[in-house]
Amino acid sequence: MYPSAEYIKYLKAAEVFSPRAYLDPKGNTYGQYSTAYGHLIGRNERYLIGKVFTEPEATALLMADLKQFIDATNAAIKRPVSQKQFEAMLDTAYNAGPGRMADIARVWNNTGSVADTVTQIKKTAITVQIEKGVHVVDNGLIKRREHAALWFGGLASPAISQVETLVEKKNLIYYQLWAA
Repeated sequence: MYPSAEYIKYLKAAEVFSPRAYLDPKGNTYGQYSTAYGHLIGRNERYLIGKVFTEPEATALLMADLKQFIDATNAAIKRPVSQKQFEAMLDTAYNAGPGRMADIARVWNNTGSVADTVTQIKKTAITVQIEKGVHVVDNGLIKRREHAALWFGGLASPAISQVETLVEKKNLIYYQLWAA
């Protein structure tokens, strides 16, 4: 399966275009950066930390990155799924990694239960930061997993317009800071 245009639009809005590299997760002390639309900068890509991406360059990078997650998601799913269910798992793979998505797919493959799979989605990767030795819950990830869970259950489509409004405001602030 492949993601729909609607999903790509949602993913771009959820990941938020960042023309410059940023610490990911925010405040980490181990030098992990992302850029563009959530592209995790690898050890052999440190040169990207200083690059300023245009939106078309960021979209091209997103699409190149997405291929590995599409392949991993397709490989993990052994039972038939709807387009929305595929995209809910794909979103988790892109945002939390193929291993986390594989845990969700395993529940789906073993049980075929939408309810059990939705429960697994909701508890996937919601603590990402450690501050002073304490795991910190990321409310943004909780909302993203809840949305994916609803999407997997067929109860919702991406709330693109709400996400885009926030993204436009955030990008405007970014551009104002960088243009100064």
